[in-house]
Amino acid sequence: MSLQFSDTIDALTSNQVWRYASVPDGNHPDVAAATYAALQTPTDFPPLSAAVVAGDRVTLAVDPNVPQIGEVIRGVVRALSETDADGVDVVLWDEASDETIEAIRSEMVPTSRIVRHRSNDRRQLSYLAADESAEPIYLNRLLVDADFVLPIMAGRPSVPSRPRDLTGVYPWLADSAARTRYRDSPPSAAEENARMAAETTWLLGVQIMLCVSPSADGAVHQVTAGTIESVAKTLHQDEATEADFPPPAPLIVASLDGGPQQQTWANAARAARAAMDHVLPGGTIVLWTDITDLPSGAMSPDPAADDDFDDEDDDDPPRDDDDRDRKELDNEDDEADPSTETDSDDDDPAFPSSTKAMEGDFPDWDPSVSVSRLLADITAEHRLLIHARLDDAMIESLGAGAIADRAGLGRLSSGFDGCGVIRAAQFG
Repeated sequence: MSLQFSDTIDALTSNQVWRYASVPDGNHPDVAAATYAALQTPTDFPPLSAAVVAGDRVTLAVDPNVPQIGEVIRGVVRALSETDADGVDVVLWDEASDETIEAIRSEMVPTSRIVRHRSNDRRQLSYLAADESAEPIYLNRLLVDADFVLPIMAGRPSVPSRPRDLTGVYPWLADSAARTRYRDSPPSAAEENARMAAETTWLLGVQIMLCVSPSADGAVHQVTAGTIESVAKTLHQDEATEADFPPPAPLIVASLDGGPQQQTWANAARAARAAMDHVLPGGTIVLWTDITDLPSGAMSPDPAADDDFDDEDDDDPPRDDDDRDRKELDNEDDEADPSTETDSDDDDPAFPSSTKAMEGDFPDWDPSVSVSRLLADITAEHRLLIHARLDDAMIESLGAGAIADRAGLGRLSSGFDGCGVIRAAQFG
């Protein structure tokens, strides 16, 4: 089931309704073929068949929000089958749903390891290097042990004022301590963080990445491959002309177009951040979603009573609710939805319990903290309404109002002279 706001947009009754074209219209007719072709002719890089040598172990570093991920992986697997790679593994951000993991698993051979990253799981982590402050950086072991790493990312606009890692490796696939340091750094450190991310991917040996540009329907519009620098050029957005037209609006409707993986609180926060760029001061933001997962962790009405994280190791230290913050969300593709954390530390076949644990513990991770903080910041300045498949009382516990259906959206919009729409806003 896929949310399509195109089925609802005609309910808006404001005198003027305009759309911010953060993502283009048009869905690619053959995603697997487009992916294969992109890897055959990457920009500023030789074909994948020439880059992967005999015996290489390949790891795919995957943004789980890539639309039509199963078809994308099918094209990648086809391209890799024409190389002499010894095997292919997959590591995904921690917000990957079980459905997304199964979609990928169905395209892989049985010997491939498919892992949802856990930033504080010592067995999943391996030392890479030290940062500029001599603090150690650990990445997922499948990345560090790989001979060839291929990041697969959803393409989102890149603006100079918000520099970020386009590969999705750092800090999303790093240890929780590194992510905490990233989170705690002031806004003035954005460029320094971007340099750290670039250095991390360089140390990891990342040479090429796959960029999957989404459409307004939350499907695939285009697939490109190339060096990080070449992808950065395609995603660059000039801030000088970004806001010329359409103008900001008193009412912004930001929709999470796409399938179940898109319907998460992490993506809702990304959409809200995109809406903040266009709403007038004191204006109203509507998040139009099909979210079914109950708020948990820091988002729960009673976080202390929430037990969504009981699957963690009993030996883990007490959780610090500040383990994750909205900075990763702002820099995109950020963090995870707690309801997707279903893996058991003790049952992960990719990292058997016999693996020697590293000394020391990593901070525990509550992926809902950054979402909670961002929503709190927004509700302090704007009116926030959420459409989700949840009880009104649950939505209201977040400090937001509930909007039940298209009729309610129509009544709301009738009170505004102008309304702006951001489709597939999680990619904006």
